[in-house]
Amino acid sequence: MQNFFNLSHFKGWDVCLLTSPHDLLELALFIAQQNLSHHLDVNHEIVNQIYQEEIGYFSNSFVFVLLNPERQIIASIRIMKWDRKIEIPMQRYFVLNNSDLLKQNYIYWHIGRLAVDKKQRGNCFTIFKYLMGIASYFVCMDSRGCMLAEIDSRLFRTMKRLGIKLTALSDPVYFLGSESIAAYALCDSIMEYYLKCISEYDYSFIKKIDKHGSLY
Repeated sequence: MQNFFNLSHFKGWDVCLLTSPHDLLELALFIAQQNLSHHLDVNHEIVNQIYQEEIGYFSNSFVFVLLNPERQIIASIRIMKWDRKIEIPMQRYFVLNNSDLLKQNYIYWHIGRLAVDKKQRGNCFTIFKYLMGIASYFVCMDSRGCMLAEIDSRLFRTMKRLGIKLTALSDPVYFLGSESIAAYALCDSIMEYYLKCISEYDYSFIKKIDKHGSLY
């Protein structure tokens, strides 16, 4: 990992923002190794598929990673401000029950590439909550905020238990190695979770980001 902006620290790891698409290949390999290895063989085709998709999203995205002292990725999340022009996975792979939702006057944030290193088992849940706090921060910056995501069915249920009140947009389908659901959550639906997160964790670094200032 070479091109990043060090934003903050979280439990001994650096919280960083990727600043160049050159590091997306390393991110794609990490995603494939962590999220797909239980279901699919991690091969060049899968890694390249993830890489090419993220290349297309990068100009409208914030890609956050946690790095260990050796500068290796131990967790990641990508948050894209969706302009309705580029195709997102739920449009391509899922049969949406309420496609009109994607045509409303919301500020859409597509969440993806959420992964935590399997070696972080004892910290996995805390890291997950922290990363989803970052996502909720962006969504809740405006009352018209709307989170979009394609989520593993088990993770979908976990997120609802945490207070991230997602609503399914599709029936489950087999997507990138697991049963997944297209889902959304409006600002009001995740405000409680957002308030809990900002009371527990320091997200002041988000205000310092100027890489994509026009996104705000």
